[in-house]
Amino acid sequence: MSFVPSPYQAKLFEALWDPLGPRSIVMNARAGSGKSTTAVQAIRGVPGSGRTFPSGDPVPSVLVACFNVGIREELDRMLKDCGHAEVRGAHSCGFRTVRRALGRDIQVDDGRYWKLALALLNEAVAQGSDSGLDKDVLELLKQARLGTDARRLGGAEIPAREEVDVVVRVARDLANQARLALVDPSDRDALGTLAQRFNLVWPDWAEHVVPNLVWHMLLRGADPAQIKEQGIDFTDQLWLPIVLRLRPYNHFPLVVVDEAQDLSPVMLELVLSHVHPRGGRFVALGDPEQAINAFAGADADSFPKIIERTSATVLPLPICYRCDRRIVDVARYWTPDIEPRPDAADGEVATLTHEQYLGRVEPGDLVLARTNVVLVAGLFGLIKAGKPAIVKGRPGLTQGFVDAVKALEKLAGATAWTDSGWATAPAEVYERRERGKILAASRGDTSDSRLELLADQVAATLFLIEHTEAPDLQSFQAKLESLFQQTANDHLPPTKITLSSSHRAKGLGAPRVFVLGPEKYPLMRYPPRQRDTEGQEEFDMRLAVWEAQQRADARQEANLMYVTVTRAKHALYFVGGWGGFSEAVRQTPWHQAYRAQFVQATGEEAVKKEEAVEKADAASALWEALVQQGKAREVENSWRAGYYALAVHLARQIDSTATPELLQEIFGVAPPFDQISALKRSAVAP
Repeated sequence: MSFVPSPYQAKLFEALWDPLGPRSIVMNARAGSGKSTTAVQAIRGVPGSGRTFPSGDPVPSVLVACFNVGIREELDRMLKDCGHAEVRGAHSCGFRTVRRALGRDIQVDDGRYWKLALALLNEAVAQGSDSGLDKDVLELLKQARLGTDARRLGGAEIPAREEVDVVVRVARDLANQARLALVDPSDRDALGTLAQRFNLVWPDWAEHVVPNLVWHMLLRGADPAQIKEQGIDFTDQLWLPIVLRLRPYNHFPLVVVDEAQDLSPVMLELVLSHVHPRGGRFVALGDPEQAINAFAGADADSFPKIIERTSATVLPLPICYRCDRRIVDVARYWTPDIEPRPDAADGEVATLTHEQYLGRVEPGDLVLARTNVVLVAGLFGLIKAGKPAIVKGRPGLTQGFVDAVKALEKLAGATAWTDSGWATAPAEVYERRERGKILAASRGDTSDSRLELLADQVAATLFLIEHTEAPDLQSFQAKLESLFQQTANDHLPPTKITLSSSHRAKGLGAPRVFVLGPEKYPLMRYPPRQRDTEGQEEFDMRLAVWEAQQRADARQEANLMYVTVTRAKHALYFVGGWGGFSEAVRQTPWHQAYRAQFVQATGEEAVKKEEAVEKADAASALWEALVQQGKAREVENSWRAGYYALAVHLARQIDSTATPELLQEIFGVAPPFDQISALKRSAVAP
């Protein structure tokens, strides 16, 4: 069947194929709008270079830059017969450029910056007072090398080497983020802002050590002599061509980039460096509402920055060819301009009980969850029900659980693997110890999001140990590798039910999607409490940081909910209720029509009365649960003090159905009007 472009696609083709058209085009492509197909058709219409290599192969006139393996493989397949297009990963572009400029024998060493940090600290110890470090810090570093000291941090016994390792890890991670963001390492304020954004914290004694360490790490990291000796890591492949101003391995008349909303600043500069300086053109396709990778260094404002940086012409691509009409109606809560395809069926959006879900889910379906513990519990629930299922894995997912179990093994000693409950006591010790490290490094900040991630990881690990019934670590790892499988970006095995986190599901689509734990959406940070700090000034600073992070996190979480909904083609089911998606469903025309029919049948006053009674009953049940669990006073104090998100978080630890509306019903205090909408979208979940 020949390709018939939509009016929106035709506008892109017209602009791109016109030699006098705009030099830069940004396509705002909504979920399921066929942006890969659009890009491929646009590239096919671009003339080739007219030149050939000595081998006879055509010299490419188009570079298609990708940022993950799945997208690269998909576009490579779609363009395999298009000789004038070269599909390449961004890291591959950078690595080729570095090798071309500095030596073709340069190797990749992912541990490079860890080694750099340790080498710099060891040099500081050898220099003694000449290093500029305080006497106490030098003594600690010496003890860390010898392993003789143990210091108390947050109630946990931590050897000096482990404490220094915390600093080395933070310095390595901060150096990584500084490279992705193209931050000047000599700018301490910029490094501090970056550390706050990514929750990178260090002990008091390292207040001056970490920024200096990062500065020297990046100075050495960009030294050509050191590069030839040590090799480069994954981020260096992007950063070195920019910071060293290396000439790219090739310039192209046209550079096309997919998933542009996930570009980091360094990625954007690297891609643009490949545009031919004489008349080269640039096309970026993506969806700003699918920006969900800020935690990995992607720029949450990548889209507007690309438009500003390149003075781009912006074209819409709003038609969703993936989702049926009712699913698009839900997605409009986040992106009002998304459109269903003209011939879209109505589709189905509904809630299911857990029993209904187990009876209905079948191979070929996609099951999504927000947290690891919900994901693994869902996996074993399906296995127990006799349903074939796998988890869509990622590099390091299995290893993360294996590393956690190794730590539990070490704590358990001879009792490891002796019975199904062997890991419970070690897990409590492990979580208490790791929590102590986090609190020590963050100066007692109980709002640190790593605490919640730690709890989720420990709970999921215990669940896996119990339900894999493995007799030893090797068997445990083998079982996980069989359950957590890598799948192609657009491929779901037809003989299995695929479970995935919403983050990993990006790029996937399935006829039917089931959302487990919808009350876990959105998953948010909650504010620091004043009593956890020593002074009002410090508290005000932390609260300002939290508020800024809350705005950024709320945006990412809203984007993630949009991604979750738009994975479904024909049917979207929420297991156990609407959860955090209730507002999105209520605004749909079909849901409003249902309510109107109900009102007509029963009368408005009866409906209001029934809703009021239901709300009062739910509020009463929630209050009773809070009292029984000893949380009532803490929740009330938080709510009345204005920490509304914290109050919802605490209440949801007892009852996952707790909402801002129920707490308002209980306490009779309404949040300020401008916070009500934000609370509905960003109230935290446990």
